[in-house]
Amino acid sequence: MKYLKIYEEFVPELKKDEWENSPWMDKETPKEYRITPDNITELGPNPNEVQKEIFVFGSNLQGIHTKGAARFAIDKGWSDNGQIEGLSRSEKSYAIPTQSNRQPLPIEEIKTYVDKFIDYAKQNKDIKFFVTKIGTGYSRYGDKEIAQLFKEASELSNVYLPKEFWDNI
Repeated sequence: MKYLKIYEEFVPELKKDEWENSPWMDKETPKEYRITPDNITELGPNPNEVQKEIFVFGSNLQGIHTKGAARFAIDKGWSDNGQIEGLSRSEKSYAIPTQSNRQPLPIEEIKTYVDKFIDYAKQNKDIKFFVTKIGTGYSRYGDKEIAQLFKEASELSNVYLPKEFWDNI
């Protein structure tokens, strides 16, 4: 079942009891509403939601997370020390490598990891993925360069992207 939050934002003309049997039930969340929040503090499922949520961050090939979103994920208990790529043991985060030995990976190599993420998101449509601005901080790529890697992901209704990525897709 879709969330009440979606009901309130997209179909205000329907009453709550009309929502379940309405044609809106089958609609996907529009792209303009699939923006990763700037300050994620908790991951679902929340009391009003049933969908699992996963924090997607940029990692390094050493699995050492000392800064940025990777450190944040460790501090929240969502990521694992040593997590290089893919889903964490807690199933609350997904790592996409963007660096090795404090140096940015080549964009083509980052693309291979992003493509693996996209395949995973396609296979797990019941999970909401919040992609952070991977590769744009310590890896020093521009929003436009990284956003292009997520072009295919922008078509997936369960993938949320930073506003800066949407602006460049």
